[in-house]
Amino acid sequence: MAMHIHDTIERSSKSAGQTHSVLKPGHLPSKAVVAAHVGAGPALKHDFSRFSIWHGGDETGVTTPTPAEPATETETTTPESTITTPSTTESTSTTTDTVTGAPATPALSWEYVKRHKWDALWWFNGERPSGFSVTARLQASGYGDPANLNWQIISGADKVGFQGSPTGAEVVLESKKGSSHQNDVEIEVHEGAAGSPGYTGQLTVRQPYRLILRSTNDNDACPAWAGCSAACTAYWTTIDYRIVDNVSGTIVGATVNENFPGAKTSDQPNNWGNPAAFVTTPFWENTNGTFIDNWFVSCGNPAPVAHAAANANTGVDRIPHEFYVGSKTPGRGVRVQTHTAHRYLGFARHENITTPAP
Repeated sequence: MAMHIHDTIERSSKSAGQTHSVLKPGHLPSKAVVAAHVGAGPALKHDFSRFSIWHGGDETGVTTPTPAEPATETETTTPESTITTPSTTESTSTTTDTVTGAPATPALSWEYVKRHKWDALWWFNGERPSGFSVTARLQASGYGDPANLNWQIISGADKVGFQGSPTGAEVVLESKKGSSHQNDVEIEVHEGAAGSPGYTGQLTVRQPYRLILRSTNDNDACPAWAGCSAACTAYWTTIDYRIVDNVSGTIVGATVNENFPGAKTSDQPNNWGNPAAFVTTPFWENTNGTFIDNWFVSCGNPAPVAHAAANANTGVDRIPHEFYVGSKTPGRGVRVQTHTAHRYLGFARHENITTPAP
């Protein structure tokens, strides 16, 4: 009987040259037939300068992974803004989110008090991943009496709500849904009764949104860390993705999980293991903004072939597969992609990709 192994290595990609694979003891198969889908692998280089970058972290100064180094990526979506990659060194500070508006009373205003340099308001569909804020503290200034301050949501009530009473010098917002576009949430603070002069500012609720396929590579052997039998033929396919939010930023520090919502379907009789039958963890934790989905097959009936073989594109089996961002638990967080994972005699592919996939 074929065995399926998932996430048998750990990856650290803090900076170039530090990527390494560590074999976890106790997870290698003892069977002659191995069909494996591994949720980690060596980081590939990429040019991050074309994308906005958002870091996780918290008020304690958590350091997040450094984005991968430059390389070429094929991208068919609308090009995103060019910025300089920020430092991952964080510090607690009080800074202002993008706020626009003409205050009727010039002195009265509010600011978004950030917990750390890269802080932003996020939504993860009920999840609260470490290093990402799902609440935002707004602080008023330029008022006479804080007891007379009243707040209201002018637009975006489906995206944020107040925690507690919307009165006083400070209020806390909690995310309910991601923004449709930048600065589509408007919050007003005014001093005195409704209709009195006030100040309206805008903010954005970020959320994981989609994946960008960076590359697909085929190898005619098992990865060295897999422990496959040298007596068998094998293949190993790597499928590399970038994680992007709803305002086109790469999400550094994001945790990705995978889910198999349906049953395996065979294209031909086979004893290849079911990809959903994990024996280890189905997630990629605290990524550098990218992750690699690894699929390999060794031995088995039918036996795998080289990816350039004439019969390499003969189907063996397929299964529904999807990715979520924001949790280690399969199927929790924000779903960003659905597809069919299709294994052939000589390689594996993600087919019928839908992203975003709310």
